[in-house]
Amino acid sequence: MYHRGMKWEEYLEHQGFKDDIVNGLERQARDVVAAQAESTRSLDRGFGALIAGQQEMNAVLRDGFEAVSFGLDQIAEGIEALRADFDWAMGAVLWKLEMQQAVLRDILATLQAPLDTVAKELRRRAEDGYLNGWYAEALADFLESEQKNYQDFAVHQAIGNIYLYQQRPANLEKAREYYLKTGKYATPRSTYHAARGYLHAAFVCYLQRDDVAAVENARRATELYPRLTEAFFDLAKFAAAAGDAAVAIPALETAIRAERDYAIKARADVDFENIESSVAGLIKRLYAEMQQESAEVLEGVQVEMADYVLPDSFRERLNRELVEIERFLAGALTYFDARMARDKAARCRQMLERSSRELAVLSGHTHGVSAIAFSPDGATLASGSFDNTVRLWDVATGREQAVLSGHTSSVYDIAFSPDGATLASGSDDKTVRLWDVATGRERAVLSGHTSSV
Repeated sequence: MYHRGMKWEEYLEHQGFKDDIVNGLERQARDVVAAQAESTRSLDRGFGALIAGQQEMNAVLRDGFEAVSFGLDQIAEGIEALRADFDWAMGAVLWKLEMQQAVLRDILATLQAPLDTVAKELRRRAEDGYLNGWYAEALADFLESEQKNYQDFAVHQAIGNIYLYQQRPANLEKAREYYLKTGKYATPRSTYHAARGYLHAAFVCYLQRDDVAAVENARRATELYPRLTEAFFDLAKFAAAAGDAAVAIPALETAIRAERDYAIKARADVDFENIESSVAGLIKRLYAEMQQESAEVLEGVQVEMADYVLPDSFRERLNRELVEIERFLAGALTYFDARMARDKAARCRQMLERSSRELAVLSGHTHGVSAIAFSPDGATLASGSFDNTVRLWDVATGREQAVLSGHTSSVYDIAFSPDGATLASGSDDKTVRLWDVATGRERAVLSGHTSSV
């Protein structure tokens, strides 16, 4: 994680993301492993002890970068998709990948429509130079393109990237200027790209130690595009660097609620040490909340199970899961433990709900259904109706197997014999009728009642 104790240009070179995302990610994963072996700075000290164990935190950091290195589609979707795996050294190459996405091209097409051929060719040449790494030439073309179409926010983003990522030393003042233009001109057309522009501007302000502007621009990003979770984390980071816990803690809470790994990202970032006690208070509160939610979900599942008719094997399996969760919850020492218990309990509830989901709609009766019964083996469903018929249905497929006609008035009750071979039906026509389930034929009419059966 970048912090202000580092020199920006040296950090870029070390991370290796600037022009090669995959090698940079793999290097980052290796660095986490090396840090685990060599560093005396333990992630599980301070508020880290409340989040998860050292080994688990290292695994999340390492495995996150390794997973991303194989997911180029995810990388091309930008900061929003990467979430806690995003690193500021990735910014330039992420934009290169996103420039080639259809979504961005479609948005920009409306900006380019009225331009003359020369202007379009100039922009195309600038993009080609940028994608090929000819940054000095691309910058000249982008700056000229800006003069012809000042509203093209993608041009401003690319110019900002060149000033921040490609020039040595980085031209922070120019980068900030063009990222702010990105935010301004993207806002009416793409709040996501506007948020990215303001977030990049916030990061440059952070590099310049202009904490007030860094916080303000990061806040703009969260307001424009609340789904950009990284913006909430960076708002928290920039506020923490300034020692402003009142701003940092609510933003960090939003990020952690969206993805738990932001808690580890905060622990690995030295800027949060400025407000360590406040972050510890947040993690403790989230831990207690997860504990309570887990207990409530468990209790709810246990209560609901009493109202369900479940196969014995399924009920036994669910009970085993609940006992295991209770045992795990009793020993949960960290926020990750408690959140895992909550998630396990939620999955049990989903299992229970899925057991009662609608499997099929059986249609065919022309009047209301008055009675239903399952065969002893559960393979056949019988339904009696005010339309004077009984119908047999295949439970597995939901298909109608037979229509049993003979009653002259509404059917009020039905029942299978213990062996499932015979079905009895009672009716408003004062009779009971016996049916052969296999053939659907009437076996007998039992007459004698003087009123409805």
